[in-house]
Amino acid sequence: MHHLSASFATRLRIERALGDSARQLIWVAELGFDPTLEALRVMDEWIGAVREQPWRGVAGNRPARADDACFDAGGRTLARGPEVWDGDWNGAAPGACTRAMRSFGTSRSAAGGPLAGDLFQCRLQSVEAAIAAGVYRPVDLRPHAARLREIFPQGVCDYRRGDAGRPADAVPARWRRSGDE
Repeated sequence: MHHLSASFATRLRIERALGDSARQLIWVAELGFDPTLEALRVMDEWIGAVREQPWRGVAGNRPARADDACFDAGGRTLARGPEVWDGDWNGAAPGACTRAMRSFGTSRSAAGGPLAGDLFQCRLQSVEAAIAAGVYRPVDLRPHAARLREIFPQGVCDYRRGDAGRPADAVPARWRRSGDE
């Protein structure tokens, strides 16, 4: 992932579809260290274990070193474990990696959109309704309402009202399970 927030968006989507994220790792390194080779070794070990013991499933074959982590520029592990990336995205107290690595949202999340970033089509509201609802707080956009109406004549997204365009089968039934096969 190029942006840390995309890792959290992906995790939210996986958890929504599968019930957990036991099949995903988030590794982030400071500039100067590239963990790609180690990540490939861990993936090779994990895939090999799945091939050797398929009855244990993907999550059941997860190697001990296949956990969330963050690394400094010298390649030293700053933190490792299941809670290191906790934070606003999952409503938990910030973990060690979350505190060490800065993450930025997207323009959609800044406008109130879901962190998962998986909205197909938003329902609209008038610019005035969005301003009145406090969507843009702490910025007061009342002085700019006329210009916003010019830019968004149909209105702006009202993320509180859910997805207007998600197909009912957006997540195939075979993926909607909490366990491994």
